Amino acid sequence: MPRKRLTIPEALEVFHNLPSDIESDESSLSEAEDIMTEKSFSTENTDIDEIVDDNSLPGPSRISKVTWKNKAFVKIRNLSFTEQSGPSDEITSLQDPSPISIFLTLFSIGFIETIVHQMNLYATQKGSAFTPVTVQDIVCFLAINIVMGIKRLPSYRNFWSTNEILHDAFVSTLIPVRKFVWILGNLHLNDNNLMPKKSEKKFDKLVKVRPFLDHLSERFLKVFKPGQKQAIDESMIKFKGRSSLKQYMPKKPIKRGYKVWMRCDSSGFACEFQIYTETQNITACGTVNMSRKNLPKNLLEDKKMKRGDFDWSVSNEDIACIKWKDKRIVHILTTFDEAIKSCKVERKEKDGKKLK
Repeated sequence: MPRKRLTIPEALEVFHNLPSDIESDESSLSEAEDIMTEKSFSTENTDIDEIVDDNSLPGPSRISKVTWKNKAFVKIRNLSFTEQSGPSDEITSLQDPSPISIFLTLFSIGFIETIVHQMNLYATQKGSAFTPVTVQDIVCFLAINIVMGIKRLPSYRNFWSTNEILHDAFVSTLIPVRKFVWILGNLHLNDNNLMPKKSEKKFDKLVKVRPFLDHLSERFLKVFKPGQKQAIDESMIKFKGRSSLKQYMPKKPIKRGYKVWMRCDSSGFACEFQIYTETQNITACGTVNMSRKNLPKNLLEDKKMKRGDFDWSVSNEDIACIKWKDKRIVHILTTFDEAIKSCKVERKEKDGKKLK
């Protein structure tokens, strides 16, 4: 007997009575949340929904295919830069913008007075007889060093030589050679009695020149306003002597010397700088997307984990990858804490109820 077909009105009625996908998903989600609530136990005093796991971000398998074409580049966003760049008002307002005036805005008389005080203090602490230096002595000493960087002679003593070929009339009239040698041997910027010992946490390998570095860093930021285009990179100060701070950079034009991190704008002005001393032992912790490369594959499977379970793996570089399950799976990379440590804390639900 042939099967009876539905009429059009009957088919429409059946179609409208079908449950929607949204209602079905909401029902399933509600049941799942009820089950999870029954199994909840003490955990952190926060809602896990507030934790952003990188697994929720699109991984490589979910990214749409990228195509490349050889065409004119059009900026997606037109970011306007309205800040004024260049020398600050402190420079442009100088009545006499001579080289010495520009130099003293960076290397101020106030800091030269600090050098004078520290040098006389250092000489006093040594206990030997000496003639105190003055601001004028240090200004002449700095000027001579600048000249020596331009005019090279086999020895700095040659500038005071009686030989007419080597003798420099300008340098020799500023200060006597004995005064120059004494300043060179007693130049001091910090009080030795206040320096932390190597065993103390506050010890700084650059403590003897730290006031000078801090002063220049402060002045560089005040006398020049950087432009929109800036870069942070490492530079080298050439040095071939003995120093624990000396670095070897085979790919740099200057291969041996002090490494300096610098922030410069497109004009080449160094807005900020920091001399590299050593690793700072700064630790880190954060969530990670497990689709990233070189992450462990030997962690527990999601389906085998209950709420509160966790697993971990440690790399040969002492980086721990932790997998923890609450309402969802959270993956964490850390360098400062042990994964095996655990504790019980209070948990606050969305309704304000605390679970212990």
